[in-house]
Amino acid sequence: MRRVVLIGLLLVLASCSFSTPLSTQIPAEPTPLPKQLTFILADPTQAIDQTMVDMSCDVFKRRLDRQKHLVFTVNCTPDMIEVGLSANADEQEIASLLTATGSIEFIDPKGEYLEEGTPICTTTYRVLRKTPGFAGESCETIYQTIAKDSQLLRDTVSLTTDQTGRPAVGFVFDGEGARALEVFTAANIGKPMSIVVDQRVLSSPMINGTLPGEGIITFGSSSQAEQEKEAALLLDVLKSGSLPIAWQVQK
Repeated sequence: MRRVVLIGLLLVLASCSFSTPLSTQIPAEPTPLPKQLTFILADPTQAIDQTMVDMSCDVFKRRLDRQKHLVFTVNCTPDMIEVGLSANADEQEIASLLTATGSIEFIDPKGEYLEEGTPICTTTYRVLRKTPGFAGESCETIYQTIAKDSQLLRDTVSLTTDQTGRPAVGFVFDGEGARALEVFTAANIGKPMSIVVDQRVLSSPMINGTLPGEGIITFGSSSQAEQEKEAALLLDVLKSGSLPIAWQVQK
């Protein structure tokens, strides 16, 4: 008799457990960050693939991750990158950081002094890529690339100063880049060599001696504060790698 009662009780409990719906908690969607920037292709006609977009996304994340006290999100689609930013973000500075393609070249200016800001084509980039501020066009003169960003040892890129205490970015090239720079500078003492970032001349220093594959990049005659800002931006860009395609902020 006791066994029958127990079995009946178990059946009642079992039926109750199946008939009572379980409560579930639906995770709340994350609160969107207060500032949003949307980046689109600078040249919509450029042929791209998903690998190039994925690489761009990774570079965006690495560059943003280097910004202190910044909370961010990055959402990538085949032709757009959406960036969420915390309230403390300077949107203009972030836009400059993320639209810089990050290409850097040391070039032979053919004995000329190329002024700061001059757009040029090189044996690496024979056409001016369409980027914010550039329409994308061919050049009459193609300058020889001596060494470029892919040959930089990124772990060696660092903030430093020149002999006068001005902000600068130090660098070291790998074996191939170092050798090319050493050979060129040894043969061209007393002549200029131009440093080009994103296809624009950053500076054209005179070669005073053989460079053994390392040196510093300085930032013209702007104010100390502007030089520090430019140095920090270039450091973040070079440390994080160059973008395979150019992006611009959607207006």
